[in-house]
Parts: sequence; C-alpha cells; structure tokens
Amino acid sequence: MKTEIQAPPILVKNEKTAKEIKQTFDKGEKFEALAKQYSTDTSNAKAGGKLEYFTVGAMLPEFEEAVCQQEGEPVYRQVDEKAGDV
Repeated sequence: MKTEIQAPPILVKNEKTAKEIKQTFDKGEKFEALAKQYSTDTSNAKAGGKLEYFTVGAMLPEFEEAVCQQEGEPVYRQVDEKAGDV
C-alpha cells in the first residue's frame, strides 16, 4: 500500500460539469488546461490541478479510494458533494 499519494483533481460543483470535462478530456484536451478552466479548488486550479503529495488518511476516504483505483490513468468519479466531483 502506498503511504504517499499524488493526485491532480478537478473539483466541480456538479456531476453534469464533471461529465462534460471528462468528454472534453477524452477528445484530447489537456488535463492541466481543463483544471485551470473548471476547477473550483482555488488552491490548485492555477497550477493545472497539481497537488503536493499527501499521506494516506489526510484526504476524504472516498477521494483516496478513487485515486488509488486510477493507477496512472485519469479517473472520473463523483466523490462527495461537500468536496466536489473529481
């Protein structure tokens, strides 16, 4: 099990926006550009969604689970209404 994780999220307010972003990404748009345009997380949106490494247990369990399932590939998953959609 990993003890440190790095996961660039794009947080949005609703599932509809998340699905639109995923469709745009699947058509070839760069993740960093989408994060800058759409992410509601002001702490990392300007950096293209980049986050520092975080330790297991530091984030919402639902977010960590989604991140651990991705294995290097972008993943769409609604995580939590309070945290946004990833």
